[in-house]
Amino acid sequence: MSSRVRAVAVAAAFLTLAPAVAAAQSATPPKGAPDGAIPVIVAPPETDKKARAATPVSAAELALAREVVLLQTPFDSLTEVVESLVEADAAYGELTLEQRRIMGEAIVEEMTERREQIIDLFAAVYARVLTEDEMRSWLAFLNTPHGRAISAKSAALGLESVRAGEEMAALVLPGAMRRALPRLDRTQSPTVPGQDS
Repeated sequence: MSSRVRAVAVAAAFLTLAPAVAAAQSATPPKGAPDGAIPVIVAPPETDKKARAATPVSAAELALAREVVLLQTPFDSLTEVVESLVEADAAYGELTLEQRRIMGEAIVEEMTERREQIIDLFAAVYARVLTEDEMRSWLAFLNTPHGRAISAKSAALGLESVRAGEEMAALVLPGAMRRALPRLDRTQSPTVPGQDS
C-alpha cells in the first residue's frame, strides 16, 4: 500500500476496530465480578456472522449505525488523526515537512468533501456486523458521561494505537521472518520481502 493511501487506510481501520473496543467497554461484567473487572464478550458463531453480513441492511439499521459512527469517532477527530499521520509518516521522507502538511490538508479536504459518503460507508459496515440491539446498547453507552469522555479521546487513542502497531510490527516481523524462512524454503520458492532472489 502506498504511504499516501496509508493514512486514510489507518483511519478506516480505526473506525472498524472501534466497535470491539466499545463493546468491551460497555459490556456488563459477569454477576459477582469485582469492581473494575473486564467483561467477557462472547462472539456469535461464525455462521451467524456470515449470515448477518449477507443480510440486507434496512434503512432503520443504517440510520442507527450512522448515529453510532457519528458519536463514536467524531469526524473532526478522524481528520485530525489522518493529518497527523501524514505529517509524521517516515514513508513521506521524500517530501519536505511543508509538502507533508500540504498533502495532509489535501487528504482532509477530500475526506471533508466526501464526509457523508465516508460515514455511510462505515455505517453500512457497522449495520452488517452488529445487531440492532448491539447498536442501541452502544449508543446508550456513548450517551453516558463515560461514553462521551472515551469518544472525545478516540482520536488520541487511534493515533497512539497506530504508533504502537508500528512498534509491534518492528518488534515481531524480524523474528517472524526468521521463523518463516526455513518453512518457506521447503515450499515452492515464494518471493519473500527483503530477500534476494
